[in-house]
Parts: sequence; C-alpha cells; structure tokens
Amino acid sequence: MLKLRHFRFLNPEWFRKPQSELELTLRTPLVIKEMFTLVFLRIIPVVLVFALLIKMLLGIPVLSFIVGLILYLLYELYVLEHWYRKKLLPKQKESIKLVNNMRVQDDNKGLTSNIEKATVLSAKGMVKIGYVGLASWGWEILFKNTLPLIVKNNNYHYADLLIGMSNIVLEAGQALWEVANEDDSNRKQVVYQEFLSKYGSQVDDMDLSFKTLREKAKALDRLLELNKGVPSPNSEHDKMIKRYKEARDTFVSKVRIPRPIFDKLLDKVRSNVALREDRRFYEFSMDYKLRIMLIELGNRLGISEEELFSKSWKEIKDAAN
Repeated sequence: MLKLRHFRFLNPEWFRKPQSELELTLRTPLVIKEMFTLVFLRIIPVVLVFALLIKMLLGIPVLSFIVGLILYLLYELYVLEHWYRKKLLPKQKESIKLVNNMRVQDDNKGLTSNIEKATVLSAKGMVKIGYVGLASWGWEILFKNTLPLIVKNNNYHYADLLIGMSNIVLEAGQALWEVANEDDSNRKQVVYQEFLSKYGSQVDDMDLSFKTLREKAKALDRLLELNKGVPSPNSEHDKMIKRYKEARDTFVSKVRIPRPIFDKLLDKVRSNVALREDRRFYEFSMDYKLRIMLIELGNRLGISEEELFSKSWKEIKDAAN
C-alpha cells in the first residue's frame, strides 16, 4: 500500500516515525490524492506544452521532453512565489480560519462531518504549500551553483547572503520571548494566550497523533525558561542582517555581471528561501482543531487518546454512527 513515508524524499522533516493508523486512514489518502491532482493538473500539462514547443523547433521527441522538463522547472521557480503570496497563502489563511471556527457539534454525525471537511482543507493546504516550499530549495541550489560563476569571492560563503530574512518563525520566537520576559502577571497571561492562539499549532511531524505545541505544557514551560533574560530574537536577527549586509557588499564589489541584475537575482533568491520557514508554519495550522475534534469524538465513544490514534477512521466513524 502506498504510504506517505514513500514520499519522504520530498521533505526529510516529515515521516520520521511510522504513521499512526488514524493518520494513515484519514488524512493520508487525501494528501496522496492531492499530490497526484497537482501532478496531473499543474505539472504534466506545463511540461507537455514546453515539450511540444521544443519538438516543433527541434523535431527530436526525447530531447524535446528533457528540454521541456528543464523549462518547466525554471518557469515554476520563477512563478511559484507569486502564486504562493497572491493565491495560495490567502486561501490557506481562509481555510485555517474556517477550520478554527468550526463548532464541536453536539451530535456525532455533525462532528464527524466537520472532521472530514477540516481534513480535506488540511490535505489541500499541506500539499500546495509544501509544493511551493520546494521552490526555496530550488532557488538555493541554483544560487549556490551559479554564484561562483558571477562573483569571485573567498571571504564569505553563499549562505551568508541567505540570512536575515523576516519570517513567521522569527515572529513566533519573538512573541514567545515577550511572554517569557513580561513581568506583569495579568499582562503575561494575555500575551501567553495570544501566542498560543496564533503560533501554538506547531508540530514535530506530519501526523495527527503528535501533540501540537500548545498541548505540551512542560515543553512550553521549558521554552519560557530558556527565553527568560536572554537577548530577544529580534536583536539576534539584527546581527544576522548586519552580517548579510557585510557579505553582500563584499560580493557586490567583485561581481562579474551588472549590479542591477545581481541585486534582482539576490532579492529573488532571498524572498523564495524565506518561504521555507513560512511553509513549516502554515502547513500544519489546522492540526490543533482537528485533534480537538478527534479527541472529543473519542471521549464520546469511550476511546482514550492513545487508543484513538491506533484505530482506523472507518472504525471510529462506524462507532460514531
């Protein structure tokens, strides 16, 4: 049976542990379906269009397909960020809001219906947001291999040009630091709840059996301890920006191409690499509400949380009905 762990090469941060039976039977089939939908509706048609155009020019089928595939990759690298920011991310935020506002229905039938609706939205968002995240790796690989050709420099590494970008993980780290260093107890509770509401859906892996950050009281307490009295993430970020600017100025002084072209390339690479951290956050932002609904359904059926995730969705749904 095809399982998501077979796609681990797409992201080594996923599928580090065997999937739970509930994840395997509830969300996994939808994620795999969305993957194939993306391949057949977005990737293959574009590859074939490019291949057909090249074949008309060269008349060599095999070479045409290879060139078409390369052109497709370059095209996707160029357009994915715009697609993400203008279409995917706004839609994903709407889906997150919709799921988070779902009622935990009084009747089991309504609750199972909401779980399935939320899972569909979760699967669609995970695949599309994850797909766009691949662009960050593509741009970094492309930049890493082309930089030595356009700049002669031994003082800095290419990675020094890819630091100091703002992202939602930095925002979350700063928000947690502000909670840890808030002295007013009443105010601290307010900012703590705001942090949990906005950033608490972070997970360790792609599986609904994993608790979200907001469900790990001991881990959160430890994080607060570690953030107490230390420099803020924003101040550390300022140091990274300073190092980036030093590296950029050094590279620019030895660039072999016109400065405006290099600046535009660098901006494009940095903006795409920054998507990597945003992707990790937005992919799993529905998991907390999904877990809440699943655990509530399990409680109604007299199933413990540990036992719940070892059962298939069909078993649970049949018991609920």
